[in-house]
Amino acid sequence: MLFCSRQHLWVRLHRTAISGGLVAPRAAWRAEIGLTARGLQDVGTVHAWKCVREVGGAVSAAEPLIHIDWDGQQISDGDELYHTTWNTVEGRTTLRAPMDGVLLFLHDGSGPIDPQTRLAELRVDKPGLNGAKGLMNEEAYMRAVEGLSPGMFGGEEDNTGGPKYSRYG
Repeated sequence: MLFCSRQHLWVRLHRTAISGGLVAPRAAWRAEIGLTARGLQDVGTVHAWKCVREVGGAVSAAEPLIHIDWDGQQISDGDELYHTTWNTVEGRTTLRAPMDGVLLFLHDGSGPIDPQTRLAELRVDKPGLNGAKGLMNEEAYMRAVEGLSPGMFGGEEDNTGGPKYSRYG
């Protein structure tokens, strides 16, 4: 499994082959893509999910695949009577293709997502895989995110003294 620390996503590769008519089969991979636990810490309560590419079409590295619009609550300073006040925080997380390939699958946004959820799948040939930038193994990814503060919705156990956030519901 490979990871991208910029987008906090994982890529699971499965070897396959591409064949077509008179051409000899050539090496290819199915690349399943999802968000890591750290990536999901930056996603609040999802209220809109938009697939921005068509399954079956070619995609280039860094092209948007899915827009995830979310919102949540931020604890702000208390008032003069020490009542907690909340601000609404809204944002968009965009899942981007980590490499060139052909789009085989996009998650439709139904049901909950977690760090094991496959959000997209690409068919990637050797040049597409070799051209991928920013991918690393799990050990390198863990080192890369080790010093980062938790995401907005990281939870109390991830508290670093920064502002606190909460998902709705």
